[in-house]
Amino acid sequence: MERLPPIRSLIVFEAVGRLLSMKAAATELAVSPGAISQQIKLLEGALGLRLISRKATGLKLTDFGRSYHVAISSGLHGLRSAHGDALAAHRSSGLVVSALPLFASKWLTPRLFELQQMRSQISIHLEVAITESAVDAGHVDFRISYLDKVRHFDNAVPLFTDSLVPVCSPSLLQSGLRLEHPADLLAYRLLSIDWKPIFEPPPTWQGWFGQAGVSCGQLDDAFVFSLSSLAIEAAIDGRGIALAQQSMILEDVKAGRLVTPFHHRLTLPSPYALAWQNAVFDRPGARDFHRWLVGLARQVK
Repeated sequence: MERLPPIRSLIVFEAVGRLLSMKAAATELAVSPGAISQQIKLLEGALGLRLISRKATGLKLTDFGRSYHVAISSGLHGLRSAHGDALAAHRSSGLVVSALPLFASKWLTPRLFELQQMRSQISIHLEVAITESAVDAGHVDFRISYLDKVRHFDNAVPLFTDSLVPVCSPSLLQSGLRLEHPADLLAYRLLSIDWKPIFEPPPTWQGWFGQAGVSCGQLDDAFVFSLSSLAIEAAIDGRGIALAQQSMILEDVKAGRLVTPFHHRLTLPSPYALAWQNAVFDRPGARDFHRWLVGLARQVK
């Protein structure tokens, strides 16, 4: 059997070929334009053929690229349809909730167990998805993402706006370096998160230092993570200080895995939101879930 290229590169090529824009594909798939370009090069290398040519007017598919795109688009559509049909049949009795990875793991999951204790009749299937295009298949009852990213849904309500604060392992503070003023953080390894293309311009350490009244100049992003969860794990391991979402590190702080040496906040540009289609309230437990989550979000400070 002929070995297939990586499925990720095929998904990227389908988006680029449909949109004829690296930037637009990056926005849709919630990755950086550099990651899109890398996947296209990987696919072209696997095929040994050019798929895309760059013109003064923009991107253009080669002759082979056009025919390959038709075939790949058809194949991916078939895979998505089969996947969606199988999931719909399997989950017919439960609510399908899709959420951003960090929100799902750090904020929503612990609270879902509390909901199950209060409303044991509600069945929840929690999906994790970075890309908003995943909701187009129509098998998601609720989506939790940033408010400006849920345009595919009929309705959306803001939940809360998170803020970024410095976090690190308690062991890191025992290294002997003083940490009495926000400027003292500059002596430590600062862990950064690549927020593009989710936020433009992205939140940065420079922005946080500015909020804290510290003039830091240009900082070198020596350690940049594509996912917030990776930066948080690195901070827990004592690898440096991460600029993390305050609401997402509460359990780690309570458990003593992380500390927040300073409480100056850098507010994120967009709030989290709960989105849904008009027909969702025909589903068992949908109104209870909606009421519970919105009420819980209003308690976030």
